[in-house]
Amino acid sequence: DHDLASFVAIGSATVSEDGSSITSDLGAGVIKAGWHCGGNPNTTGSAGTCPTCKKCQGASCVADNAQTPPQASPTDCKEQICSGGAVSTRAKDSETPTNECRKCSGGTAVADAAKNGVKITAGCCFDGEPQPVNPIADLAKCPARTEHPGWVPGSNGCGGSGISSAVPDNPMFALHITDPVYLLVHGTTSGDFTQACNGHDTCYDKCLKPAGRAKSSCDTNFGSDMDAVCLRDYSGLLDGPYLLQCLGLSAGYEGVVSSIESFYESAQKNACDCCGS
Repeated sequence: DHDLASFVAIGSATVSEDGSSITSDLGAGVIKAGWHCGGNPNTTGSAGTCPTCKKCQGASCVADNAQTPPQASPTDCKEQICSGGAVSTRAKDSETPTNECRKCSGGTAVADAAKNGVKITAGCCFDGEPQPVNPIADLAKCPARTEHPGWVPGSNGCGGSGISSAVPDNPMFALHITDPVYLLVHGTTSGDFTQACNGHDTCYDKCLKPAGRAKSSCDTNFGSDMDAVCLRDYSGLLDGPYLLQCLGLSAGYEGVVSSIESFYESAQKNACDCCGS
């Protein structure tokens, strides 16, 4: 090629079986003839090519910053460009990271605060990380939790699942089971906390949104319901000691549930979704 002052590849050809000839393939051949002096060309050589971000100009490769080089990734918040005839990297905040809870900022994937509490393909966003929708893994990371569709609150009395069977539904009867005077007057039903305990279970087992009822309100109402049982069942003139005993048991039951978080948290993780639709 006289313009380039060098030999260049112009197409493909096929060597004959006996190696005596080389024939241009169909559609290929010498399209621009030239002549030379000083003997035949060297037996080795290469086509005139330039690296990425450069182009041929005469017999040299010069910078071509108009090129778009191959990209490393469409989700890494960066792009590759040609600068000074070489591949360079710069931030590209218009890209979308693989983690849907994040956004590109300054060439880095950072937490997207606008997506906190938003439901995505992988769950619900919180501080740049997806959280399971249901059951919830960490209540603190699901401030926008909502009721789990179709969830039906349950109850299992005062003993309950995971609580010692030594916690009776009717502690007054359990204390006076061998007291004939008590049994004569109050039988086996006075001082029964079963309904109060079931109400407490149901309260825990409903999704308590941060803006609504809290665990403490369930515990306080539980105490009030048990106190009401005591005041109702031990209102006789001679029931003063029994009333005080019953109220003491009520305070004890309320104190225990108030000091334990695990039952409340376990119920909420199932009754709530981390975020809405």
